[in-house]
Amino acid sequence: MTPAAALALVTQVRKQLYEFQKFKSDDQRFQPCIEELWRDLAQHIKEEEEQDLVLLEENLEPEVVRDLGKSFERTKHFVPTHSHPSATDKSRPSRRSSA
Repeated sequence: MTPAAALALVTQVRKQLYEFQKFKSDDQRFQPCIEELWRDLAQHIKEEEEQDLVLLEENLEPEVVRDLGKSFERTKHFVPTHSHPSATDKSRPSRRSSA
């Protein structure tokens, strides 16, 4: 993804998140909005995992990679399990492929 495309995606996702935060989990717009967010981010996430992070890891010292991995594991303990304060397990989008 080019830097311009990445910036456009960030801008789009910020707008979507701004709207999404207005919804309660029982709002009819909640599920379609989160599914749209997931679709928009899925390809970007895949590219980061398969290209960007691989390239980064190849260019860092093994000790730095190990330290970053440990730091990430610690950080996961502080990240909320729900991205929206009103979200429930039932309101999470399915990660199953529609194909």
